[in-house]
Amino acid sequence: MKKFFEAQWPEVFLLVIITILIIVWFKSGMVLGTGESGLPFYNSSQLFFRNRYAWADVIIGSPTNQPGWPFLAFISAGQALHLPLFLIQAAFYWLIIVVGILSVTKLSRFLSSNNLAAFLAGGFYLFNLFTLVSVVNRMLYPFLFIYAWLPLGLVILIQAFKTYRLSLAVLLSLISLPFSLAFASFPLLELWWGVVLLWCIYTAIINNQNRLFSLKFFLLSLISWVLVHLWWFGPLLISTFSSSYASMEAVTTQGNIQAFSALSNLVGGTSYVLSFIDRSFFSSTSAAWGKFYLNPVVQFIALI
Repeated sequence: MKKFFEAQWPEVFLLVIITILIIVWFKSGMVLGTGESGLPFYNSSQLFFRNRYAWADVIIGSPTNQPGWPFLAFISAGQALHLPLFLIQAAFYWLIIVVGILSVTKLSRFLSSNNLAAFLAGGFYLFNLFTLVSVVNRMLYPFLFIYAWLPLGLVILIQAFKTYRLSLAVLLSLISLPFSLAFASFPLLELWWGVVLLWCIYTAIINNQNRLFSLKFFLLSLISWVLVHLWWFGPLLISTFSSSYASMEAVTTQGNIQAFSALSNLVGGTSYVLSFIDRSFFSSTSAAWGKFYLNPVVQFIALI
């Protein structure tokens, strides 16, 4: 037991910290919810009905349609056991954060066996500004899922290239199934596959004999991912490209540029966009966040 604690104390302490946070958040016995995500833990059966298609006539207050099915199944399982709604949500938050944090400590151990480095890496991933503002505070469930999936997927990806096992490409896709909501947002989907592609290119350039393996791994992981997620990705593509509505009316290049420009100005301009900071968010909630994050020094650190 002593040897285990000496080797794994970063993970133990981080688990304790996460558990304390969850207790603090849910000690009142209330379900948490805000903004676009609404209250998915309140009535999962209704959400299943509303999210049964690739597109839905829902503006806010709902997970993103079919990719949210595994998430809703988790909630429904808890409700079927007659567990309190706040306890189901607390368990979900605990699992998501634990997967993300422990995966980051594992990534740190790929670089160094130093326990302090692993603890600091996990602590930073838990308490950094982006996590506090855009993941925990916003409660956008695709962000919560990508928060856990990105480091976990990287662990499997790196392990595959360390062992030269193509089977891990299929395993990577299978494990991504419960995290399907992480891919409901196309920018997050592009982020994940951009990371995989860049990693394959990086290993191919650094180590010439890995080129064939890198190519095989990328293709196999892409094909297996499409097959695993075909149940929601297929209907989405069909409904998107079967009519001109998506490309001609709902989403246009000119509209995207105008929206990006307007939103960039709204959040404070270029420096805030590059720092992933929304100035209006902090200025309007100064009582909660304080003026600290509007300090020029802190903004410069955020840019770095």
